[in-house]
Amino acid sequence: MSKENPQYMTTSLWAKAARKSMKLTQKDLAERLKISKKSLENYESGRIDMPMATAIKIATICEFPPPVFNPIQEGQPQNRDVKGDKAGDKGIEITTAKYISLLERTVELQRWQIEELKVGKEKFKALGEKIKTLKKEFNTRLGTRLATELKKILAKPKTSKKK
Repeated sequence: MSKENPQYMTTSLWAKAARKSMKLTQKDLAERLKISKKSLENYESGRIDMPMATAIKIATICEFPPPVFNPIQEGQPQNRDVKGDKAGDKGIEITTAKYISLLERTVELQRWQIEELKVGKEKFKALGEKIKTLKKEFNTRLGTRLATELKKILAKPKTSKKK
């Protein structure tokens, strides 16, 4: 029987997508994260809440936009750091700062991608206009040439065939 916690599923799906985007196995990613493969399996399956520090490392290793974390609800267990100890105030501040920094870099990357798409769209539009112009020129030249050839054919005297 599956023991997934729906509360953790969004982050777990994100972790799996990030790993697969780099074509890494669970074992490979776990080694890079310096955690056990079983821990990564638990995070990806949604059985255990993924620590924010681990998510930040996954985002950095896989160059994948970080997940959005929901604030901790009163009475809910807090994330644990990578070593499994309760994270102190200082550790949470550092982890949060890294998370914010990663989000800022992601936003900058997305802004750059949007600008690149805008430039690409303008180039595509210009190319479309050039194609339309060339098509009109081609049709005009073709029409003129067909008309000339047709006049030549019609201007030739008809020869009758004798039986």
